[in-house]
Amino acid sequence: MFDAHLHLWDRNRFAYPWMDGNADLPQVSAPGAPGFPDADFPVGAVFVEAGVAAAQRLDEVAWVADLAPAAGIRGIVAAVDLLDTAALAGQLAALREFPLVVGVRDNFEGLPAGVLAERLPGLLAVLSAGLRVDVCIRHEQAAELAGLLEAVAAQRGDASGVVLDHIAKPGLEDLAGVSEAASAAEAAAQRSAVLAAARDAWLPGIRRLATIESLAVKISGLPGQVPGPVTGELAGQLAQTFLPPLLEAFGPDRVLFGSDHPVSTLAHGLDYRVWFGALHLTLAGILKADELEAVLSDNALRFYGLADLPTDEDLPADDQAGNTQTMKESR
Repeated sequence: MFDAHLHLWDRNRFAYPWMDGNADLPQVSAPGAPGFPDADFPVGAVFVEAGVAAAQRLDEVAWVADLAPAAGIRGIVAAVDLLDTAALAGQLAALREFPLVVGVRDNFEGLPAGVLAERLPGLLAVLSAGLRVDVCIRHEQAAELAGLLEAVAAQRGDASGVVLDHIAKPGLEDLAGVSEAASAAEAAAQRSAVLAAARDAWLPGIRRLATIESLAVKISGLPGQVPGPVTGELAGQLAQTFLPPLLEAFGPDRVLFGSDHPVSTLAHGLDYRVWFGALHLTLAGILKADELEAVLSDNALRFYGLADLPTDEDLPADDQAGNTQTMKESR
């Protein structure tokens, strides 16, 4: 299993403005920190930028590159500003110094309506440079993102090289209204109703995005949309509610597994393996064996251009120590 969306951070070392005052997020997400995935699970990952302060973006990349062997990182998705095309050229030049950088992200979530089209020149520049682009939105922005990606496809033939993070973030805020005083059966019924309503509001946008040729999507971020703790039972409900229609819309060849650890795990009291288990159980019930392998590993390796990279196990023992630079691609 290959994790296409893992976050590393150190709040003692870097500033992350969006984390200010959030005690639910761990102070450190890195090898050796509590709750960090075991060295053998997953077998590899792609690091996705963690919202570090703009002035520290390149420092974040350098830090993750140093941690990559210990964390199983085989690629880095770095933070950039797609709007400032003059500065973007310099950012891309600096990122070329890090062989592990395979993509970039400029987080679109929270931007005012009507501004995504302004990112078209920057998005095209990144794709022309041979890098992938992660895009993160809320489901309310789906139509606007579709318009942007349709403009990309009009100029490039398709939207290959772009992946949608967190299945466009369905709105799960109403789960906070499920009564704690209700019986277990009543609470379960309330949760099911909230999830069904959220799915119905999210589905038209995801279907529209799925019509854009070659756009990929990550199964990631669902627990992160839930206010408060996520139990193993709720994790299963999330997977069962959203994964079948997502796979029906995109097909198994354009869907990538990503954990969104620790935002969707530790911050909600959810163990990495429990969340993966909920996803795996649902996926195994609707996919063939080869399709399951594609979603959990092969699609991410292909999308980020990592499928042909050697692993340490493929190298002679005396070559493994010097393999850090050549292995700088994943996550």
